[in-house]
Amino acid sequence: MSSASALAEDVTDDDIVTQVMTWLNIKEGNCNSVNANDNGAVSIGMIQWHGPRALALLKQIALAVGEERSRELLGDALYEEIMSSVPADWNNRIVTPEEKALLVAFLSTEESKEIQLQMARNDIHTYVNHARRKGLNTPALIFYACDIENQYGAGGMESVLRRAKENAGMEQTEDFAHLYDFHQALLTHPDASIQNYIARRKATYNYIVNTLGINTLQWESLPYSVSYDANGGAGTLPAEERIFADESLTLPKPQLTLQGFAFTGWTLKRSSDGAWYAGDGWYTEAQLEKNGRTKTLFSAGQTVTFTGTYTGTEVVEYGSDCPLPVYNSASLCYTFKVDGVEWCPENV
Repeated sequence: MSSASALAEDVTDDDIVTQVMTWLNIKEGNCNSVNANDNGAVSIGMIQWHGPRALALLKQIALAVGEERSRELLGDALYEEIMSSVPADWNNRIVTPEEKALLVAFLSTEESKEIQLQMARNDIHTYVNHARRKGLNTPALIFYACDIENQYGAGGMESVLRRAKENAGMEQTEDFAHLYDFHQALLTHPDASIQNYIARRKATYNYIVNTLGINTLQWESLPYSVSYDANGGAGTLPAEERIFADESLTLPKPQLTLQGFAFTGWTLKRSSDGAWYAGDGWYTEAQLEKNGRTKTLFSAGQTVTFTGTYTGTEVVEYGSDCPLPVYNSASLCYTFKVDGVEWCPENV
């Protein structure tokens, strides 16, 4: 069975950088974008380099364009300021409407576009390496951290990560294993500096989940919400649980009764018509989405069977470790592990 981590290994750092660049271009701006006053200083370009980083970019472009043309595009005063300033000079540099128009023209040059593309790749590679050093090791977690670092800076990303761990009740030496947990810790964090950007965090999370193919486990696994149905029986059902596709679930033995039957375990599939429950209704195998839907376990009257897209069944008694079905893109089937044995069409 291919786990989320195994498939995630197929995603390279270059893949992550390319996808982050695309996302930041969507959210931040084009090569000639200028935000005259972005929280106290100018931001420019495709990933909105801010303050001193904006100055560094403008210096590189000026060197590539040449002094004569740079003066034509920027005017003498702005050109000379850019070339003579040190980074600290632009910590609080806000541009006027006239200067903004000059910068837009300057950033629209072909030299500017080439430099910005390379500078963006270099910067995002730095974000990726920083995320890995902080223990964020799935492509989805790294992408999410890159977006945070682009907004908050390196120190800000570390601060956000630290506060997320605190809110999740984790030790600082522990690492988030799943994007879902990191994201949830920020959604519920009371700090205003985090909540001010929570719309961006939601947008980034949704982009990873819905656009980058997280549902095929190429970037990471999504959690299942596991609930139980008495299937006509009476008694107290186990509480809902949350489990990721690459984790195991120990099936509980509840106190359920059904006249004329003895409870012996759970099944993922309704025996009457072979349909599966997926959170909002019953679906045939053909109708089920590949992954990510909520699946409900049902009590069975006689035996417990886990039925995939193969022939034959395997009885699983309550108390056995049995993970939820994981969509395996390599073999195009639902895979089950029963008593440590993986079942799929090729090995039955």
